[in-house]
Amino acid sequence: MAPRPYRSEFSDTDAAIVEVRKEKVFEKRTSNFDAWVTYGELQSESVRECEWALGDGSRVELPVVEGRHASGDYLQISGDRLYPEQRNVVVRAAQEVLGSRPVGMREVERMMPVGTELTAVGELSMAVEHPSEFRAAVRRGGRMLVLKQPRGNGPFLLSRQPLPDVIASLQASSAMCQQFATAFTLLGASMLAAAATHKAVLWLRERRARQRFEKTLRERRAAAHAAGGGGGAAAAAAAAEGMGGAAAAGKADEEARGALVNDADEEGWTPLHSAASAGHESVAALLVSLGAAASATTAQQRTPLHYAASKGQAGIVALLLGAGAPADARDATGTTALHRAAATGRLGICRALLAAGAKLDPRNRQKQTPLLLAALGGHQAAALLLAGRGADVEAEDDEGQTPLGAAAAHGQLREGLAALAKGEKSLDDFMIEDV
Repeated sequence: MAPRPYRSEFSDTDAAIVEVRKEKVFEKRTSNFDAWVTYGELQSESVRECEWALGDGSRVELPVVEGRHASGDYLQISGDRLYPEQRNVVVRAAQEVLGSRPVGMREVERMMPVGTELTAVGELSMAVEHPSEFRAAVRRGGRMLVLKQPRGNGPFLLSRQPLPDVIASLQASSAMCQQFATAFTLLGASMLAAAATHKAVLWLRERRARQRFEKTLRERRAAAHAAGGGGGAAAAAAAAEGMGGAAAAGKADEEARGALVNDADEEGWTPLHSAASAGHESVAALLVSLGAAASATTAQQRTPLHYAASKGQAGIVALLLGAGAPADARDATGTTALHRAAATGRLGICRALLAAGAKLDPRNRQKQTPLLLAALGGHQAAALLLAGRGADVEAEDDEGQTPLGAAAAHGQLREGLAALAKGEKSLDDFMIEDV
């Protein structure tokens, strides 16, 4: 429900949230000259959000505050346009020789239409102001209740899927679904009516779904206790030794919870891998607080840090490094998180990894360095940062490619790398802060 919605420029649809991204689209010739690869560089991004509320099918409304900051799949593409680049014959010929050519400007609009069915996770709080549009809003103590980002960086999620599907989509197996269910319930699945506590609360449309969800959790925790000797048995033994049954039972419960959050599927994926890959920072923080191992590896020897670095999740990268994730961990191909960050042009993440002690010139199985991958992708800022820190611009991979050679397809990047390597320029000359 949105009293004054925005209108989509592409589909002529009313929406509560509208996001517009503009990116410059390029084509780059591959190293063996047999194909062109398309990539884009973000030029601008804008998000508009009007006042809106969730409804439960009756007249009851729950206003949502700054829903645009929530994670989840609540936005859907409403338009995708490409405005072709106008080039003359001479320019086109030159770009063919250089192996890099602009395609045009792409504009993508995503929105959350009015009337979208949502599952929401957040904090139920009391608002000071009472927007007149929400006459049927839930109120307590004369103040209107709203759903917002939880304090302490808790989960804030909006999804078009029902809760069971949301959990399933973030997990790689049924075991991981149960682990994630544990995280949700520990945070506050049973706190739908506890608004005064300001704890995280799940907004569930179907009471039966919630009951099944909690029943599954109870069975899972009971099984974990039984497998570990049983909370009751541990408590009895502790009482016999004068230690106190309650303390032992609490320890057994903590051990069971730790086993759940670190349990992996057949491919080695843990819940933390899923949260890092999907970009759910609040869920990742919760899992770490419950004992999830930041150094856990998949069957391909990839840590959660590998996925967070390549997806540009700076907050999750900082969280994982702070939780003890090894900055130089290598996967089965010899690739580090710095390789992944450089290959996707994640300047801030490259800085964070280097600050955490990541090696500057690690080589993967193909003997590629992070600088070479950044140069191949045309990621100027990341490449210049690495070169400015001392990365080898002449390091050859298995095919004899060097960062300098790869940068030749990107105009001024080659000149910049050469100038940094010779000491003729510093990062300040390129307006890149070496922090």
